[in-house]
Amino acid sequence: MRGRADGQHRAHGAWPVGHVLADPRVLPGHRPARPRDGRVRRARQAVRRHRRRRRLARRRPRPRGTGRRRGTRGGLTMPGPSFKLNRRGVREILNSSEMSELMTSAAEQAGEAASAELEGEGIEVEVTAYSTDRAAASIAVPVWAQAHRGALTRAAASLGLEVRPR
Repeated sequence: MRGRADGQHRAHGAWPVGHVLADPRVLPGHRPARPRDGRVRRARQAVRRHRRRRRLARRRPRPRGTGRRRGTRGGLTMPGPSFKLNRRGVREILNSSEMSELMTSAAEQAGEAASAELEGEGIEVEVTAYSTDRAAASIAVPVWAQAHRGALTRAAASLGLEVRPR
């Protein structure tokens, strides 16, 4: 409820004279904000400026040309060598028979290591060579064997390879 309960303030169109909230712009239960003119703000800014200047004056200035330059590493500003990737040549290398043989032999070695890992279970490890845009090979083991034993991960780690989903 705003103001007094008798409704007199409504008849006058403003708060009654002598009322705590005589200013109609102030809601009951709220204090008006303390008015700040520009002088207070400018004085605070001047104090900050003065303190900053004193702090900067205490530092010894560096000689020009020394210090770290932004955006350079090792002090070199020369551009690096530029090169253009020969995509046709890379495609030929990835599709070559030598690369295919290399991928197949690495997959067979990893498959043998995985089958040695699962030797007592009687599980067959399947190695398949295929080619898409490059030569590749896949090794298949049952999901539970990989989940429980980590057969592929251990076999690949023994050869220095990494297991990733396809």
